[in-house]
Amino acid sequence: MNIDTRLLSVQSRVMGVRVHLLGVPRIQVENTWPTPASGKTAALLYYLAYRDGWIARDELLYLLWPDTLEAKARSNLRKLLSRSIRDSPFTGELEIEPGRLRWSVSSDVFDFQQALEAQRFTDAVELYKGELLYGFVLEGAPEFANWLEQERVKLHGQWRNAALASALVFEAEQRQGEAIVLLQRLLNDDPLDEEAVQLYLRCAEGSEERKRALEAFERFSSMLSDEMALEPLAATVELASRVRQGTGRVVIAPQVEVEPAPKSRPSPPLPPELTPFVDRPVELQEISERLDQSDCRLLTLTGTGGVGKTRLALKTLMNRESRYQHGVYAVALAQVETFVGLLSRIAVAIGQPLESDDPEEELLRRLKNRSMLLFLDNFDRLVGVAPWLNTLLAAAPNVTLIATSREALNLHGEWLYHVKGLGYPEAGEVASTDWPVHGAVQLFKQTAERLGAVLSLEDVPAIVRICRLVEGVPLAIELAASWMRVLGAADIAGELERNIDFLSSTGRDLPERHQSMRAVFEASWKLLTPEQQRVLSELTVFRAGFDRVAAERIVGASVRVLLELVSKSLLRRRQTGRFDLHPLIRHYGVERIQKAESFPGLQLRHTEYYLRYLAESESRLEGTRQSETAVLLSMDQDNFLAAWREAGRLGRADLIDAALSTLFDFFILGSRYREGLQVVREVAGVLVKAGTASATLRARLQAREGAFLARIGSFEEAKVLLEACLGDIEEKSERAFVYEYLSQYVLYWLDEVEASRALAEQALALYREMGDIFGMAKMNYYQGSFDWHAGDYRGAMIRLQTGRDMFEKLGDLRWAALCCAGLGLVSYEQEDYRRAEQLLTEALDLFKKLGSRHWMANAEANLGLVWAKEGDHQAALRGYRRALTVLREVEDWPWVAEVHSNIGRSLLAVGDPEGAKESFRASLSTSLDCNSKSGMLRALIGFAHLAVQSRPEDALTLYLFASRHPITVHTDKKIAQEGLEAMKPTTEQLAAAGARAEELELVATAEQLFEHGELS
Repeated sequence: MNIDTRLLSVQSRVMGVRVHLLGVPRIQVENTWPTPASGKTAALLYYLAYRDGWIARDELLYLLWPDTLEAKARSNLRKLLSRSIRDSPFTGELEIEPGRLRWSVSSDVFDFQQALEAQRFTDAVELYKGELLYGFVLEGAPEFANWLEQERVKLHGQWRNAALASALVFEAEQRQGEAIVLLQRLLNDDPLDEEAVQLYLRCAEGSEERKRALEAFERFSSMLSDEMALEPLAATVELASRVRQGTGRVVIAPQVEVEPAPKSRPSPPLPPELTPFVDRPVELQEISERLDQSDCRLLTLTGTGGVGKTRLALKTLMNRESRYQHGVYAVALAQVETFVGLLSRIAVAIGQPLESDDPEEELLRRLKNRSMLLFLDNFDRLVGVAPWLNTLLAAAPNVTLIATSREALNLHGEWLYHVKGLGYPEAGEVASTDWPVHGAVQLFKQTAERLGAVLSLEDVPAIVRICRLVEGVPLAIELAASWMRVLGAADIAGELERNIDFLSSTGRDLPERHQSMRAVFEASWKLLTPEQQRVLSELTVFRAGFDRVAAERIVGASVRVLLELVSKSLLRRRQTGRFDLHPLIRHYGVERIQKAESFPGLQLRHTEYYLRYLAESESRLEGTRQSETAVLLSMDQDNFLAAWREAGRLGRADLIDAALSTLFDFFILGSRYREGLQVVREVAGVLVKAGTASATLRARLQAREGAFLARIGSFEEAKVLLEACLGDIEEKSERAFVYEYLSQYVLYWLDEVEASRALAEQALALYREMGDIFGMAKMNYYQGSFDWHAGDYRGAMIRLQTGRDMFEKLGDLRWAALCCAGLGLVSYEQEDYRRAEQLLTEALDLFKKLGSRHWMANAEANLGLVWAKEGDHQAALRGYRRALTVLREVEDWPWVAEVHSNIGRSLLAVGDPEGAKESFRASLSTSLDCNSKSGMLRALIGFAHLAVQSRPEDALTLYLFASRHPITVHTDKKIAQEGLEAMKPTTEQLAAAGARAEELELVATAEQLFEHGELS
């Protein structure tokens, strides 16, 4: 729970509004009990009160209207808010914003959770008046029912655990009578609760309750045998026997056995353990016990840097993997400092990279129904956004989080486990005959021997001294042990002892959590050669890893020095062959290098290397090495984006100019249009402000900004930018780029088809002048699209096949797949559905291979057209809806509008006119928002279909209007004409409808149909 929500809860309590959710639900206003809400109004209020925070509208749509089309569901929610809730006497604190709601009121559930958190178990037991929303049923909302059942089970489990805990406390305090009352309540609720039976028997021993306790045991045994064909545990039977005989008390600690959940599919392998794990059984058991608690969904492992938090968490994940249906995942956050970066790393870790402009909503949607354990490693830099973790947990009820951080995240519901150093012998415990079994000593021994050192029992006292000096911190021990190749254990201990004042100091310039680790680092640093020191400090210029070539070119690091640093545990080498620095080592190295006179030159070398690397990769992003190059660029993305920003800061327009095209293509290939737009705008703004960019470079940057805007559907803004930049561009390839984007991604979607075709011809002429085969191949694809638009299917087939042949020869699978999909559409128009399905499936497979989700969605939407023509409308609807999800994410709004219309036609075919109407309205709404006139016309034809039986005059008018409109594509004209002919109108009816059609104006008609569903 965040601070704002807590404050609002206090305000609501002052106002006297209290919601009772445990047992029969009621809403109290001061001392009055207004008429209770019912139906979805009540469900909404109870849900908001239970969650006690901001709730996204989309979450409520899914919860209350899961089977309703989005537009209709949104309308339902608006009506509910305006008509039902605003007039209620108990919703004064209801806060409504465009995308979210919250109602922060006092509730018994809130008090129950607070009591649990404070371990006031008796209070928690008393607050639990019955199951959550007892007797409340909401028909037609299965998702709400599922949520309610899950929360009922969770709260009941928390109450049961609190009751057992209270009974144990009472037993320990010799208050057996009070314990028995609780245990009887537990057994009345569940006679098969064996832990309660055991505790009842213990508490009843030697009292008048013995007989009733033994009756409870017999009842338990009988039910267990009858209902489950099982026997009580041997310990329970023995306890009952001793109580029956009165032979003495038996103490048996209650245990909870957790049945592992089956996994639906394996999760990716966890990071490998490159060194042996020194067993920490006590810590692992304690962590496991916390995670076994039903209300422990966020466990933070805290402790000083290098204390072993990550290794403990990874071992925990390995031990618990079978308990989570969708697996366990490790999310590395050491280099992440932003909220967007956090979202991206989680998505990548679970194998589903984000592509929309709303990464938060996208990630929460993907996690909503997952049962998994996420490990968020090194959360220290993200403490400021930690409250969002509660949002994640609320949206994904079956996700559990483990985080590592040097400090608590201070979240409501957070469980803490402080990780201390490994155990080491105390004074007087060291034996001279064998190695101590303590974890710290064992780790030192393993590390030193792994690095080739030969140890003897004579080294034990000095090693124990070292372990004590660093307080068992694993990283410090590993660093100390790495010196054993050049120093003896006694010398290492002496070096650390000479720094002991610094280790225990509280200097104002030194954070407490770094004190001992700084001493370890300084000691390690002194043992490095000057060359090793220089290399280690300069390697900190890299972000999120680097390869050997980059280290050599930028830092001048030889392979020998790199491996020496790896051997000293100061540098890590991954299985991929890439290197990276432990965050602590990087931290100390950065301090040193930033003070050095060589730092500006180092940063410049890093900037020049990665931006030139980008520039040299341009040709490889077109052709046979496209996928391989995209992967390599992804691995170094943090480096080249840091270089891009540094070049902007330094005013290095030449480097920005050289890398621009590759950077643009990188984001386009990944369908990351919004992120690309932000990156380009950021540097463009810096260069323009500083006045370091030429007019040509400013125009090039503006052209990419316009291109990204076109990709996210901001066509009018894109058109202005692209047309404006032409005046400052003379280079043929750049003019061709602008013509291409204006033609295909702006004017085409603004239905300025003739202007679009003319610009495409100009682009083709430029590509021919330059002898650019790739550019000419692209124009074959575009011109094939124009031919398809005009109904010239023969011409389209020739151009698209020519383009496909050229791209396959060039080795560019993405464009070959686009041509293949285009050929599939042409086959569809020619009613060769078998060939169309074959080609579109082939294109879909290629897009999957390339990981191009945007074009996968387009191919699947077109396959839906084929399946609909073949009569399989259910398959078509599934394909349309899958496509719609992705198209929304990448903001391809014209295609979103088209798919809504396709859904409407299939819903009509399966006898769902109301659903079809909502789909056509959604198509109109989207088309109006992005000013897609062809989309409006397509939706108007849909409304004509709806009006055939009930309003035939409207149907004839709309069919005629659409079929005669100059920008209606050939396919839609054909559909309108077919609808017109099926109605068999008389000459007089046609004449009257034609006259009405001539009076219509497209946008006004679209708005009218969207609002009223019919013509006035």
